[in-house]
Amino acid sequence: RESDEFEFVECSYEEYMKKLREEVKDFQVYKGEFYETEQHRVHHSIFSVRPDIKVTQDHCARMLSLCVEPLMTMCDSLGITYERGLVDEAWKLLLLSQTHSEATNSDEVNEQILARAKYADIYACAIRTYLSRKIAQSCKTEKVGRRVTVFNTLPTRRDLNIQMQVYTKNKDFAIYDGNVEVPYTIIKSEQVYGGWKRKDPQLFD
Repeated sequence: RESDEFEFVECSYEEYMKKLREEVKDFQVYKGEFYETEQHRVHHSIFSVRPDIKVTQDHCARMLSLCVEPLMTMCDSLGITYERGLVDEAWKLLLLSQTHSEATNSDEVNEQILARAKYADIYACAIRTYLSRKIAQSCKTEKVGRRVTVFNTLPTRRDLNIQMQVYTKNKDFAIYDGNVEVPYTIIKSEQVYGGWKRKDPQLFD
């Protein structure tokens, strides 16, 4: 659209919000459910959509589809047995958390829906850890040391930088992929106490 008064720029939401924060300093802050209908008519029984439920459901579905099921395929190809019932239970709980619309439910009903979605998400994350551990323990290493296993659950080869936490008793260490040393950069390091917990922190070694 052309205008003598305004210049229209197409951008992303992130760019728009960044520009908005640069121009406007004092934003009005709203908290809680938006029940009032100032600008347009909203049915009395429809409240605002619950993003916490949507985010939990989406995270669980992605975890099951993009992580758990590819790991199951890897286990099948390696001849590793695992419990399939937990996966079925996670999908069942996720399906039970789907409704016509959270916007038309009471807060009490939405609490139950969110609880089922959280249980499904906990199942999915636990299954991912369980399958990852079984695969990692079945792999043989050529070097002496601790194993770092990286999983690519997508059907395509990827080149990427991976950020991870490494716990080691030695300040200097090396990472190998087979016989090839892998370069790395230490972003942050700290000394962590790994002994018995005491009531008095001064007794920590």
